[in-house]
Amino acid sequence: MWSRIICTSSTGPYSSEGTTNETSAIFDSLPPPKPAKPITVTLDGKPIALKPAPVVVAGGYLMVAAEAATKAVGAVCVIAKDHKSATITRGKAKVALKLGEASAVMNGHVMPLPTAPILRDGLCYFPARAVMAALGITLKWDPATRVVALTTRKP
Repeated sequence: MWSRIICTSSTGPYSSEGTTNETSAIFDSLPPPKPAKPITVTLDGKPIALKPAPVVVAGGYLMVAAEAATKAVGAVCVIAKDHKSATITRGKAKVALKLGEASAVMNGHVMPLPTAPILRDGLCYFPARAVMAALGITLKWDPATRVVALTTRKP
């Protein structure tokens, strides 16, 4: 539903001395946006609760909180005390991430990331698909239904 706001002024740059020069400006406004449907996550076909939930950042990239996401897939995440880097291991797979850098060291090789890990609400978030793939996890993201499907392989 559209709403119309009319603003009037009898003073200011549009009025002349001794007269009332009323001007009107019309602003059309849209209704407030509906809140986005929450992102749901499945692991090997079973629903799981990731807390905090994954987020979608500018560019449409799906980001997950490092500790919650890695724990859910049986990986170990060590966050540096300064919260500027993280090392994630699952079996023989190892990924080293630094905040603000759009690359990671995956099993000893520097690999580009689609977007850099970020710090949000005091937690390290990383681009889900790239890091999960390095850990041997298949990730399918459906933005229309907002479902993340994770499928594990033995590490």
